[in-house]
Amino acid sequence: MTEKRTVGTERGKKTRTKSIRMKFTMTRGKQMQRSEFIKAATDFFERKPMMLEMRSSDEFADDENISRVESELSAVLPDSYKFFLSQFGGGEFGASEFFSADAASEYSLVKQNQKWAQILPSGFLVFNDDQSGGWYMFNKLGDEKVFYFNPDGELVEIQGKGILDFISEQAFLR
Repeated sequence: MTEKRTVGTERGKKTRTKSIRMKFTMTRGKQMQRSEFIKAATDFFERKPMMLEMRSSDEFADDENISRVESELSAVLPDSYKFFLSQFGGGEFGASEFFSADAASEYSLVKQNQKWAQILPSGFLVFNDDQSGGWYMFNKLGDEKVFYFNPDGELVEIQGKGILDFISEQAFLR
């Protein structure tokens, strides 16, 4: 279990703290490592091969694509997200969608962040949409923390969960 903590709000609301219980997998009390993520992906797609056939991922990102995205968004992407983009591409991935470095994709990190810039908190980038009016984000400084921006305008830090933990939970139905 983990806790969400409000770290800021939009539209002049007061900052407040609240606890919300969430289920997630945490490896030995620390954030998921890259090798653990690859194993989780391999296991998931071996158990559910149709998830590979039915869904299409975006182009894998190379250093040039990642640099372009960072430049266009005036941001530093977290190392774990760069890893994810370079190894898996983003777009439709497992049971979810993750914004990618693929400029031609509807899941483009740049396009999605530009599209929603007027309502998203400054200093953050959206990388996943919850399909219910909220977004999962990380800050523009390259930190590994995951935040949730809810439809009420609250920005909530998801305590104890790194980006690969979050992607694993969402994509692999953990």
